[in-house]
Amino acid sequence: MGTPRRPWPDTKAIILTIHGEDDKILGLVVAGHNMNAIGERLSISYHTVNNHVRNIYRKLHVRSRASVVAKALREDLVQGGPGAPEPPSETDTGE
Repeated sequence: MGTPRRPWPDTKAIILTIHGEDDKILGLVVAGHNMNAIGERLSISYHTVNNHVRNIYRKLHVRSRASVVAKALREDLVQGGPGAPEPPSETDTGE
């Protein structure tokens, strides 16, 4: 029959494993930055960014950037952080 499949982690488990640099990098990936731009923004090498991105893929059980973005948005894994749009100011009237 083969090996049984592991169940997908729940959202709380995913949130607990995405922290530190992974959290910052996830926010920048969702904001549309490429790995070179992320490295420059966080003052880390391309290879370090690549390692973090691979860890994020593994933790979220995805295989593409589009899947990372979709899952992060669907599961509310990014709120604020570097690269996120600024919230409107309290003096903004929306006009």
